[in-house]
Amino acid sequence: MPSKRFFCVWLPLIASAAYLLGMAALPEPPKCISTLVLSELGVIEIGTAVLFLLAAIMGAVLFIRSRRIAPTRYRAVYIILVLGGLFIAGEETNYGQFIYDFHTGEWFTKQPPVEFNLHKLYGHKPARRLNTVATFGFPVVCIVLPIMGGRYRWYRRGRWGYFLLPGKELIAVTAMAQLLTWLDDIYLAFTSDFNAWARASEFKELYWGYIVLMYSLILLRRLKADFKAAECGEPPH
Repeated sequence: MPSKRFFCVWLPLIASAAYLLGMAALPEPPKCISTLVLSELGVIEIGTAVLFLLAAIMGAVLFIRSRRIAPTRYRAVYIILVLGGLFIAGEETNYGQFIYDFHTGEWFTKQPPVEFNLHKLYGHKPARRLNTVATFGFPVVCIVLPIMGGRYRWYRRGRWGYFLLPGKELIAVTAMAQLLTWLDDIYLAFTSDFNAWARASEFKELYWGYIVLMYSLILLRRLKADFKAAECGEPPH
């Protein structure tokens, strides 16, 4: 079984290296690669939707199993995880057309009908705001607060960090996602040549989905003993 370090450090690092290699070696990739990896139905887009969907499922498991061990205010965060995961997964799959077969009119949006989703309305303002929140939120939750949590003992059983904060496992992958935020700008600063891979924001969203999934799995693993104790009617160990 691969270690936690593999999933939290090496796997994201390998994915980043592969993406940068594609950017350097295949600026105009063959149609098969472009369709498989970079298109709206490619690995990055669909992978992002799948990761957020899995995170939503894990959030639901957290909410259900924590009924006897976590305060309601903390369990509300698990519900937010469920709803947010489902919403983003739907947005990534352009569910307006592909699931509900909804067709937009010019009065509603200027975007192509095949890409109807809420975050692209009003000149992409919702998307930009969500991106800003995530760009600042992920480093705070996955880097700053875990570092502070160890110092201020927020991870002690019963405290809020025990139920809500990841450990330091996600620092590396969160830092990688943040670097992807500037990848497009760095590329354009040195050249104006076309590069099909110069859309790192999509790859960054894949990382965000991965981080949210790992976050939910880390909490599930931490609370595993408490779940078993609650099911047996015992106090938490």
